Formats: sequence, C-alpha cells, structure tokens
Amino acid sequence: MAKTDKTQNNSGAIVFFVKTPHYTPVKTRLAAIIGQEKATEFFKFCIKIIEETAKKATKLNAHTIIPYWAVAEKQALTDPLWRNFSAIHSGVGSLGMRLHHVYSTLLKKHSYVILLGADSPNVTANLITSACHLIQKFPHFVIGPAYDGGFYLFAGNKNIPETVWQNVNYSEETTLKQLSTKLAAIAKIEFLQPMLDVDTHDDLLHLNTSLKSSTQLLPSQKKLLVWLTKEFGSPKTQVGMMSK
Repeated sequence: MAKTDKTQNNSGAIVFFVKTPHYTPVKTRLAAIIGQEKATEFFKFCIKIIEETAKKATKLNAHTIIPYWAVAEKQALTDPLWRNFSAIHSGVGSLGMRLHHVYSTLLKKHSYVILLGADSPNVTANLITSACHLIQKFPHFVIGPAYDGGFYLFAGNKNIPETVWQNVNYSEETTLKQLSTKLAAIAKIEFLQPMLDVDTHDDLLHLNTSLKSSTQLLPSQKKLLVWLTKEFGSPKTQVGMMSK
C-alpha cells in the first residue's frame, strides 16, 4: 500500500474514465455502425447511469468512497458534464500510462482505488459495494471480467509498477489474461461476476435484453431502456436480427 500521506486514510476512490463529446469523438467503434450522433446519445445515458450508481454506492458505503471523473481532455475538466464529481486529468500517452497515472495518483490519497470505464451501464451499486468490501480485507486486487476478454472494473490497494500497466495489449481477447498474469506476481487477485462491456451494435442489443429482464432499474437505466427499444426494437426483434 502507498506510504505517502493519505489525506483520506479510510476512504476509497472510485474513478470513471471518460471523454468529453464536444472535444473528442466517443464510442468510436459503436459510432462506425450506428453513427456518431446516436453513439454520443448512448454515452450521455451512460454518464447519467454512472452518476446515479456511484451516488447510491456512496450511500451504501457510508460515504467512505469518493467518486471521480478521469477526463481525457485537460481543457475539459471544468465542463458542465463533469460538475457532479471531482474531475482529474487522466494524463497523456497510452491507455496503460493513463491507467497508471490515475491509479498511482489517487492511491496516495486513498486506501484503495476502483477504476471503471463509461461503457458498462449494467454495473450496480451492490457490485461496487462488493468490490469495496473485498478490497479492504487484505492487500490484493479485484477485477471484473468483461465478456470480450477485457475488464470492466479494476480495484487495488497495492502499488503497481508502470511497466505492468504498459506491457498489456488492451482491447484484445487476451487483455484480462495478460494483466492478471502480471498482477499475480504482486498479490492475490479476486474476480467479480463477468459483465457486458458495450463496444459494438450487438452489445447494445444484448444490453437491451439484459435491462428488459431486470426488475431493479435506476431511473436513468429506465430512460436508456426506452431509448434502446425505440432505436433498436424489442428484444424479440433483436434475436431475429442477430440470427440472420
């Protein structure tokens, strides 16, 4: 665990990596199929879901976790889109360099750090709470595997060399395997349930089906479900589309 002065010793940081739509194109893989306008709409739904989920998780954890935005563009830190949480710059360079920068910076202030993207609107406050409880037991890491071979959540309370973050090929089927193999040499790893990471049109269709079957949706998730059904049809229709 980091030995520098921790101004909020008993707290954890939960950090969401984001881009600012009118500065940088968002969800580019998805935009290539459904268009940038609709991809941006989806991204903004995800931001609202993140805010509701993080606020609920904060209450469930007696306000011992502090939410942050890790914003890609330094000039956008004061953008109104990020007004509800503290905004920090995610840094520059490769994804590995940015993950290292945010993780190591916040681990100096907090007992543990949880990293998430903005493309897993199925992540619940209860799941985040589970990660918080696991990570506080002893020095180790907690990872939420994504179905595409990556990860949707990473939590840790130990320092990680920058070379570990950088020597991983991200956005590949073996990303999680590469990272977990390197981390296993540092400390124990525990895994959460696998979850969808929305990057493609098919992911959107699966998300619609998943939200439709849930009985405990947040208000923002209900709004996303209405939008998904309007834009892409009912789950039954989607099954037919995916089978062609």
